[in-house]
Amino acid sequence: MAAFRIMLLFSMLRAAFISAVAFCILPANGQITTSPTVSTGMSFQVQSGGATASQTLTITTSGGPTTLVVVVPNNQTWMTVCGNPAGMMFFPNTNPSAVLLVAVNTTGFTTGQTLSANISIAINNQPSTQVLFPVTLTVGAPSAITSTPAPSTLVLLLIGAMCCWMWMRWRVSRAPF
Repeated sequence: MAAFRIMLLFSMLRAAFISAVAFCILPANGQITTSPTVSTGMSFQVQSGGATASQTLTITTSGGPTTLVVVVPNNQTWMTVCGNPAGMMFFPNTNPSAVLLVAVNTTGFTTGQTLSANISIAINNQPSTQVLFPVTLTVGAPSAITSTPAPSTLVLLLIGAMCCWMWMRWRVSRAPF
């Protein structure tokens, strides 16, 4: 009977130990905070014709460092998050925060189009913490910039021309006649 009690006590201690260890390795409970905030989201205004732009999205959690689940929205060919295209899921860590690069591209879109999508962010294995981070892209007119020499280039050309003129004058003045 004493052996049975010892085995029972041992199994109870083992179960308590396993529960304590499992509790320590669970992802942090908490709230997700983003910068820029979810309420303002992220806006881009980019020229048409395949122009690109990017901004950083910083994510922290109130429960300390943890693993996030980030989902790039489906069918949004114009956006990538940390190089991950539409429909991809990836798992960045917050230690102390996760900094994600959100990039947009205007290839295939025309001036005046506005595109919107939400990046899904949650703490791993805690779907109740999910937030939807809005991203908006407004496609602008293509660049009307024309190539002209920079002022410094013109100055260098003038200095070069002046040096050539002075050298020729000096050379003529030294020539024997």
